[in-house]
Amino acid sequence: MGPGIKFHSEEAVQMRKENARIRKEKMKILRDRANAEKRELAKIKKKEKLQKIAKLKKEIKKSFNTKGIVVTQVSTKIARREISYTPPSLDFLKFFGVAKTFLMDKLNINEKEIEILLRIYSEPFFTKKEYERMKKACNYRSMPTIESFIKKGFVCKHIQKNTSNVIYNITPQTKVHLENFYNKLKGTSPYSQDPSNKFAKPNASEKEKYVFEEMKASNTYHIHEKERRRLEPK
Repeated sequence: MGPGIKFHSEEAVQMRKENARIRKEKMKILRDRANAEKRELAKIKKKEKLQKIAKLKKEIKKSFNTKGIVVTQVSTKIARREISYTPPSLDFLKFFGVAKTFLMDKLNINEKEIEILLRIYSEPFFTKKEYERMKKACNYRSMPTIESFIKKGFVCKHIQKNTSNVIYNITPQTKVHLENFYNKLKGTSPYSQDPSNKFAKPNASEKEKYVFEEMKASNTYHIHEKERRRLEPK
């Protein structure tokens, strides 16, 4: 027999197999224990997350709609969160809807025409090309033509003597109505609550009654805002 060859008894072979089996079982136990710890940790984290969400919801319920707090839904998996919000000193667009309805009724026009009139209101003069550009920028499929505005008396046409160029501007009467519209938004020209007001009449339609309620709300809002600004420290 060569000097490098070793013979192992059957007992030694069985012992090595047993040791390998024990090591394998120990590794399995360690893996199972590690997996169990991971699962337990995940449960704890989930429980903590649910508790945090419940706490947030509880806080939101208490603070909702107070101190200028706005609550928004961020995600179905994430609790609502609070967003700090400071309202404008004068929310002059608050009653834009009722002012628009009032102007539409006064001039017998639609929303498309209002958009264009408000756009060209402050323009001293404009060309037809400029009008077309402004018209196309509005989000409507069809918009009133400049000829229709001239026919209704909202726009005047002028021909420059030296160049023969054609320019346009809003008529003085239309400017008065638009100026009144802005005054309604700013609260410097309150809505009439007299029975002569179309929207205040007893036989007014349901929609007109709602409009009148908004008119009264607008008047009240601007009275309170005026008083608040008066009492503000300079």
